[in-house]
Amino acid sequence: MPATNWKNLILLIICGTLTTLLIGFLFTGLRIFQHDQPPFQFFTYGLLGSVIYAMLLLRTKKDFAAAFIFLVFLDIVVLRIVSIPLLILRILSALVLAISVFSYWRFLRSQPPFWLRPLLLAGLFACVTLGLLLLVSVFYWQPDIRLLIEAQTFFALLIGFGLGIGFEVFNFIHKK
Repeated sequence: MPATNWKNLILLIICGTLTTLLIGFLFTGLRIFQHDQPPFQFFTYGLLGSVIYAMLLLRTKKDFAAAFIFLVFLDIVVLRIVSIPLLILRILSALVLAISVFSYWRFLRSQPPFWLRPLLLAGLFACVTLGLLLLVSVFYWQPDIRLLIEAQTFFALLIGFGLGIGFEVFNFIHKK
């Protein structure tokens, strides 16, 4: 389903971001709007995932790369990241999201049932995030890293589910 005009792309970004925020609000409350709290990821990754998917539908690599770099930069500036390991983790997390959304986009060509699509994106993002966190924990082991891995994987599952629902809402609105 190519969304070739900017009106459709903006609608897609709004749908993906709002549903991710709604899922985040249901599970974490108003902390999704506090940039110094972990649930703020629902906003940043909801927006980033929606823009990545919109640029994939636009199918121009230059726009896709520019949007990805801009949003990662915006994420870094807004969150005021001060340590190098945290900066690397944020960039790797954005890449994980891009890989998950790209895999989801490729999988949609096989025409899976509509109810399976949000679950697919949720599972993809959670599994790839878990893999990244396990790899990071090998190099940066802390006694309470298990709690971080559990929380971040759960957030990734919810963010992926919110994005998947948002993309399906867009498809429903776009078909009308």
